[in-house]
Amino acid sequence: MVYNTTILLEYVDVMNRPKFKNNIDHDLILNFVNTIMNIGLAFDPIPSTKPFADESDRIFYDTAKNSDSFLITGNIRHFPKEPFIMLPGDFLKQVREV
Repeated sequence: MVYNTTILLEYVDVMNRPKFKNNIDHDLILNFVNTIMNIGLAFDPIPSTKPFADESDRIFYDTAKNSDSFLITGNIRHFPKEPFIMLPGDFLKQVREV
């Protein structure tokens, strides 16, 4: 997993939103972030100039593209159509085929 501080802060922000906050224990969030930091690769991308409706999505795109990684998202419509961007089910299908 490739990450950077901005991505980790976004994860924490999302998991603390009202629709998730009551279902996710704070210690679990900290454990999740610590696990990413322990096993992941810290990476600071070069910002792209692609237009994004939601600028907070740019860091995920730039990090995946610059690090030659996959961007797995349930919100695929928020990103440009590129082969490294896929839905979780499509990623799992591809991994099983390898």
